[in-house]
Amino acid sequence: RLGWALLLYQSEEEALALVDRTIWTGIMTAIAVSVVAILVALLLAALITAPLARMAQAARAIASGDFGQRIPFQGRNEIGRLAASFNAMAQAVETRRQAEQAAQAEQLRLQENIIQLQEATLKELAVPLITLADHVLLLPLIGTIDQRRSQQLITTLLAGVAQHRASQVILDMTGVTHMDEWSAANLGQLVQGCRLLGAEVALAGLRPHVANMLATTAIATSDITIFSSLHTATEALLKTE
Repeated sequence: RLGWALLLYQSEEEALALVDRTIWTGIMTAIAVSVVAILVALLLAALITAPLARMAQAARAIASGDFGQRIPFQGRNEIGRLAASFNAMAQAVETRRQAEQAAQAEQLRLQENIIQLQEATLKELAVPLITLADHVLLLPLIGTIDQRRSQQLITTLLAGVAQHRASQVILDMTGVTHMDEWSAANLGQLVQGCRLLGAEVALAGLRPHVANMLATTAIATSDITIFSSLHTATEALLKTE
């Protein structure tokens, strides 16, 4: 045993510098870790919020009527399942909307068919052409005879005269409540049309106001046989047949 001792000496400045470097390294490491953590948090937030933002935008589009919106997101996490549920809901809404539109179109088509059938029925009822005997036709008129109905009457009656080769036509005016000036003028056209097809026209059961309208209109009544009632008209004309 020699009794020697080893003494190490370091200045205070060197010791404090080492401590400072250690502290500074720890601070920089903490800052770096914090920055990385913030970036990771922002990335995760973007991954979560971006699909949610797309869902919100798609929901607004669907609410405005664009039912073809879908979320292009796939995954087995909660966001993926939420996107899949949203797409399924959007598909169901679109399918239901298409079914409703198809049902509305079908209902509209049926309504149009019904209207067309009703119009055809009304036309037949408005001008009910009846065959009394060979070559004798009866057309009973009821209600108001306006310009539109008088034009329809001309078309139907002339077609009926040609089809049945009628020689006599009786217009029963007993049920006519009103006839305007245009219709009275069309009556003269009807008489001329029937005569050109070889048929004579007889009027039966004229009411006073209808007779007055015909009298004030430039119609050649001399070309028309007039009877006081349908009974006397059918009696006279069927005897001649």
